[in-house]
Amino acid sequence: MPRNIIIHYHLFKNAGTSLDQSLMANFMEGWHTHEGKETGWESGDVCDYLVAHDEVLALSSHTALFPVPNIKDTTIYPIIFIRHPIDRVRSIYDFERKQTDVTEGSGMAKILDLCGFVEWRLSRKDDRSIRNFQTSRFSGVVDAASAGGASEAQRALLSIDALPFIGIVEQYDASLARLQHWLSPAFPGIRLLPTKANVTQRSDQTLDERLAALRAELGPLLYQALLDANESDMNLYKAVLAHLARKPALTNPVAM
Repeated sequence: MPRNIIIHYHLFKNAGTSLDQSLMANFMEGWHTHEGKETGWESGDVCDYLVAHDEVLALSSHTALFPVPNIKDTTIYPIIFIRHPIDRVRSIYDFERKQTDVTEGSGMAKILDLCGFVEWRLSRKDDRSIRNFQTSRFSGVVDAASAGGASEAQRALLSIDALPFIGIVEQYDASLARLQHWLSPAFPGIRLLPTKANVTQRSDQTLDERLAALRAELGPLLYQALLDANESDMNLYKAVLAHLARKPALTNPVAM
């Protein structure tokens, strides 16, 4: 029988926990969350998991990597949210400081102030957590070979047209309404309520106010270093905003 599956590519600190709560409320036992290796859950392995668990209607994962799995007689509905990359850094730090799970990041956040935490992350050559992280994940949508050897940043930009849905954290309620409208034909009766879960940013401040406060706390030199380290993410974020402003209508899902 033909099958419809939602895959939520849950990027860390991109409103994913809030979305997961909505998906879980709608699909209950049909909602699964699963993680692969820390380095990433490859698309082929995601495919194997979905084939082995035919009860799955919605799958959420922090580590699932693009491209979207190719499964016979199955339509995949990929969901991903993008966030202003600099505002995301503040949220990561605040979350790491309060979380109880023992990780390298949480340990360092508890002993370092924000400046020290940012310096520590940026000093690590292979640490992408606050260095063009979203670019690295979006770029997997487009195959490098078929894109003529395009760079990671270029492939991330190409993914905007390839993906049927991209949500914006700063426009969460509006994004959720678009998402519900897009999913409703395949999942009749779905209701995605704008529940806020695991939120660390201050709701009484605008994005510009939060960025100004972050710049004041980091100082101009470190703030500029953070901007430089996220140049591709900034370009991607702006391109998504422009794309949705030009083309608000929803496109078709990825049919396999």
